[in-house]
Amino acid sequence: NPVIGTEAYFVTTPRAARPKRSEHEIFHLTLLAENDTGYHNLMSVSSRAYLDGFYYKPRTDWDLLERHSEGLMATSGCLGGLVCQLLQNNDRSGAEKAVERFQSVFGRDSFFVELQDHGLPEDHLVNPQLIEIAKRLDAPLLATNDSHYTHKHDAEAHDALLCVQTGSTMD
Repeated sequence: NPVIGTEAYFVTTPRAARPKRSEHEIFHLTLLAENDTGYHNLMSVSSRAYLDGFYYKPRTDWDLLERHSEGLMATSGCLGGLVCQLLQNNDRSGAEKAVERFQSVFGRDSFFVELQDHGLPEDHLVNPQLIEIAKRLDAPLLATNDSHYTHKHDAEAHDALLCVQTGSTMD
């Protein structure tokens, strides 16, 4: 069976909250459906994120993930994920607590600590810490790449899509 997933936007506050934009922290979280139940839960999370969590972006929160976690897997995500953001802010304890909480929601074997290396200084800062956290908490590791299109000739179409999403022009 193919794996279906999405990069969700996650907030640690209730998704219905509407903080000042300057106080609004939003994180990336990769969600994957591992079976039919997971697919239905992924659709529920996505729909609820739009219907009652939309504030600049469709947002999910702990409550929504806890209610719809069956059949879902998740990863800590890219540098924009909660765990990596905490590590970049020198909050190792907070990062470990976040991994533990995600493990309690999805299950120890269904929450993956994600490693990416694009040669960025931030990657070199967080990756060794992510490996240590994964070892300490017995979390599976997953190596990925932040890829937005498959072929070089798709770059122009991707740029056009970003322009539509951000209200910009190709120039």
